[in-house]
Amino acid sequence: MSTIPQPLICPTCGQTNAVGRTTCWHCRRSLIIKTKPANLGKWIGISLMGFFALMIIIGILTTNQPTEPQKAPDTGSQNVSPNAPSPQSDTQAPNAPAPPAPVQSNDMSHQVLASLKQYMYDNFGGAGYSAKYVTSWYPLINSYEVSFSDPEYDVVVRTSIWDDSDATKPANAIFGAIRCFDKYRIGRITIYGRSSSGDRILRDE
Repeated sequence: MSTIPQPLICPTCGQTNAVGRTTCWHCRRSLIIKTKPANLGKWIGISLMGFFALMIIIGILTTNQPTEPQKAPDTGSQNVSPNAPSPQSDTQAPNAPAPPAPVQSNDMSHQVLASLKQYMYDNFGGAGYSAKYVTSWYPLINSYEVSFSDPEYDVVVRTSIWDDSDATKPANAIFGAIRCFDKYRIGRITIYGRSSSGDRILRDE
């Protein structure tokens, strides 16, 4: 004996729907009723009660455990002599005068010398490009010396210029080139040449 399928009644609006429909023809709501497990709330309540009971038992067992007394740290049996120096005896007394601060010098002779050499090479020594850019007097320079005379720097140039009637032109050219070096404050410039008796000052001012 077969069972005749019954029409579906919408749980939302109460209208009757044909067998096989999944949505109501009247309110367009779903005809499938989702049921919740009846015993879900009961099982949740039982699980929470069991958890709280377990926590209470653990707390009681932890409280009843005996604790070991803490031992005092062993400081040893060292005897301190009454004449022993105190730990602060080696430190400097608070009223002792502080050591003098080091005097700061503004002497930058090494930097000035390096910068002067580079300046002369770049502007009068060809800067490594070609010999045609080298001045006629630049190869005559043998060395530079820079000394600090606060607040200026004195420059000494030793050359292979022979002290004769033609010495004035190259000496003046070297002097003028150094005087135009304005990166640092240049004071006295002394140009040395050569003579039969040794070095000879060609210009000094």
